[in-house]
Amino acid sequence: MPANMLSGYKGLDHRIAELAKAEIEQVAKVRENRRLAQIEANRKRLVEATQLSQDYKDNEVAANEKYKGKTMVVTGEVDRVTAKHVELKGVSIYRIQFTTTSNDIDKVKNYKAGQKVSIKGVCQGKTFSGVVLTECKFE
Repeated sequence: MPANMLSGYKGLDHRIAELAKAEIEQVAKVRENRRLAQIEANRKRLVEATQLSQDYKDNEVAANEKYKGKTMVVTGEVDRVTAKHVELKGVSIYRIQFTTTSNDIDKVKNYKAGQKVSIKGVCQGKTFSGVVLTECKFE
């Protein structure tokens, strides 16, 4: 093979290596951006029961826009436990209710009033009895 063709291949190899390096860097940036976005999304899904109830007390329309249909983890003090709900203390009459099923009884039977808990659920908005979350995961 002529020498000038070999140098052309070497130049091509160098260019391919540069492109591969740039692509690897771009993929790393995309992955980091996704990781940061996931961290931010998780942060937004954490809410205190008192804040959730205050938001609904202040403006139900704005609260629905912010919370309704979204999965979140709500932290607060247990107010009471019934066969159908675990209620966390909220602001004024705005309790936070998490629906329970027969599968949840073993998990919630030891909850006590005043105990601090975190419960994951999907916000359904405000009803006459408080802010309701369904599809709950009790720890």
